[in-house]
Amino acid sequence: MWNGPLGRFETGYTEGTYALAQMIADASSPRSDGTTPAESIVGGGDTLASIEALKLGGKFTFISTAGGAMLDFLAEGTLVGIKALESSK
Repeated sequence: MWNGPLGRFETGYTEGTYALAQMIADASSPRSDGTTPAESIVGGGDTLASIEALKLGGKFTFISTAGGAMLDFLAEGTLVGIKALESSK
């Protein structure tokens, strides 16, 4: 699981973020030895931008543009907006 770029990505320091994106993509790719690749769940707008810049989008299990909301959902199993919709029924 990865949420957000490393360091000051938005000011041009992209090397660490790009390296991490490549490592996760490699770990998630099918393996020639038959072992199961890792599941990869990533989120956040800048994270998505780095993945798109490297053309790695198809190598991740799940990509969300909502970084913080994705983490909240994974931790809590729901979101405030979903709770509100469910209670309004």
